[in-house]
Amino acid sequence: MKYETFLGVPALGIDNTPEYRGELFKAAIDYGMAVAGIVATLPVWAAAAVLIKWLSPGGPVLYKQVRLGQNGRKFDLYKFRTMVPDAEARLEALQHANECDGPAFKIKNDPRIIPYIGTFLRKTGLDELPQFINVLKGELSVVGPRPPAPSEVKCYERWERRRLSMKPGITCFWQIQPNRNDILVIRV
Repeated sequence: MKYETFLGVPALGIDNTPEYRGELFKAAIDYGMAVAGIVATLPVWAAAAVLIKWLSPGGPVLYKQVRLGQNGRKFDLYKFRTMVPDAEARLEALQHANECDGPAFKIKNDPRIIPYIGTFLRKTGLDELPQFINVLKGELSVVGPRPPAPSEVKCYERWERRRLSMKPGITCFWQIQPNRNDILVIRV
């Protein structure tokens, strides 16, 4: 939104295109990196698909999870499926084992993870390769804050909702930390 005058009358204008060329440049880089990333990792996609189907038949290769993007828009986030097909149904029975404070759920040795391939994909971060599809769809950027789940946003305080004002990304500062999968418990 920006202030402008229309026929000498003050008005509030709303643009749906980026005002700065830098944003258009970033979008072009995102699309280019997504295409290059998909092409360069096609053998990994094929191997992951075969192993997921072999070690955990009965479910899809890709897992879709509803997340919130820019301005709180819902979209399906894609990942390689690293858990058994009925993982969501088993979640309530594991709530007592949650090792995180707040709205996130995480346990160190989750019994729902597919042996071998699920563990490998998660440890290496390769389970997130399908998010390049989200970049091509314009829902994610390559770099930006992680997109939260709607259940997490329900627990946000007002000031935390500010993160929904920008396009989320595949990777951010948290994702490049060496021990990013370690459980971090913060008590205030």
